[in-house]
Amino acid sequence: MQRSDYLHGFHLRVLRVLLVCIFCLIGVDAALAGQTDIIYLKNGDRVSGEIKDLVRGQMRLKTGAFGTIYVRWEDVERISTDKRLQVELVNGQRYFGPALAGDSPEKLLLQIKSEVETFDIDQVVFIQPIKVGDDRIGNLNNSLAVGFTYTKASDVTQWHINASTEYRTQRYQLSASYDSLITNNGVGPDSGRRNLAGSYYRLLENRWLWFGNASVQENDQLGVDGRILASGGVGRYVSQSQTHELLIAGGVSANFEKSVANTGSNDDTDASLEGLMLLEWTYFKLRTPKSQVDISLDFYPGLTDTDRQRGDLRVRYRQEFLEDLFWNLTYFDNFDTKPPLGAASTRDYGLITSLEYKF
Repeated sequence: MQRSDYLHGFHLRVLRVLLVCIFCLIGVDAALAGQTDIIYLKNGDRVSGEIKDLVRGQMRLKTGAFGTIYVRWEDVERISTDKRLQVELVNGQRYFGPALAGDSPEKLLLQIKSEVETFDIDQVVFIQPIKVGDDRIGNLNNSLAVGFTYTKASDVTQWHINASTEYRTQRYQLSASYDSLITNNGVGPDSGRRNLAGSYYRLLENRWLWFGNASVQENDQLGVDGRILASGGVGRYVSQSQTHELLIAGGVSANFEKSVANTGSNDDTDASLEGLMLLEWTYFKLRTPKSQVDISLDFYPGLTDTDRQRGDLRVRYRQEFLEDLFWNLTYFDNFDTKPPLGAASTRDYGLITSLEYKF
């Protein structure tokens, strides 16, 4: 069996496992439903349903008549629920308690123990129901993106698949993703880049967090037949609002990799220690049609090999054209000043278009 056929089959199996996990977690999330909440809008209307969360300026509400709907937070005057909510403000402070209806416009009234605290609506950036006595209960967000390109003149076919899931609770945030770009050349060797990653964020006070990341990577262009990356460090959401988020973090990473030139050998694995500087910025526009821009940069300066620097840049523009269905345009740029033996280049970059469904 050729290496490309084996890797293609292996990564399809990985993707199927990830999708099964996503749908299992959806079942767990659905089992938490049950109570009725009320959203009062500034135009005088009100909507009843089950509050799922408030993230990035949109409140997600599960209703009996209309299914799951999204309400712009800027259109909300007040809310009422007997659920215990986790509420996060622009300044990073978190509060817990049920929301009272009250009669004050553009105010959130939160029952905290025996007292009622009042917050301005426009200062609230995150809301999530929390089951009393159990900080493991949280909310789930998933997405699946697929892209396909075929050029007859060169007989080149490209497949892009990206699947991700994110689960956030009162204390932590878990995420997993699989990203694969396979190029089948009609007259030349096939190539690809693949990344299976998972991360854990422990949420602290005042928007601080500590994190742990692990990933398995391949990149034929950069000569990486297999890489295991384990990272950890500290970060902070420097800014959060109804339109953007900015995360800056730093830490240390352990890199274990094998080059394409040593495929088939079990002994030629290089290990190194690297620094990690991470930046993630997101801008989102909620007016129809909804759109979003994501920029992420991972920079790895060498510690055991100070002459080597690596980096991963990703810029994505997302445009909604049907409910929960998006068109994506993604630019990626991976560079390595000292790539493994057998690399075709020190850079791998490209532009990808795909369709994404969020659920």
